[in-house]
Amino acid sequence: MLTLQAVAKELSLQEETLLQQSLTAFLFREIALIEAEIGQLRERYAVLRPVDLKQAISEGRVIAHPAWEDYIDWQNSIEAIQSIRTLLTESANGSTRTISAPAYSSAG
Repeated sequence: MLTLQAVAKELSLQEETLLQQSLTAFLFREIALIEAEIGQLRERYAVLRPVDLKQAISEGRVIAHPAWEDYIDWQNSIEAIQSIRTLLTESANGSTRTISAPAYSSAG
């Protein structure tokens, strides 16, 4: 089993540095996964923004189910990305925050 201590030692890094780099990489990966899901929604419905999907539903150009659920997921995905970017910005500015519960759900 990998441990923080073993990897830090092998890479000649401080444990705190390795932990920060790992968390940052994880958050960027989460953004990429969420953006990939958004890309699939754009492709599925041939729209660029959630508001475009909402309009297509309202106009009957797409079937309401599961499009409404996808619309809600898309909105939630945008919020998740914003939350993650806030964490990354705070980290870059030297701010720390304790997170008690996930602000988003991991893709897939």
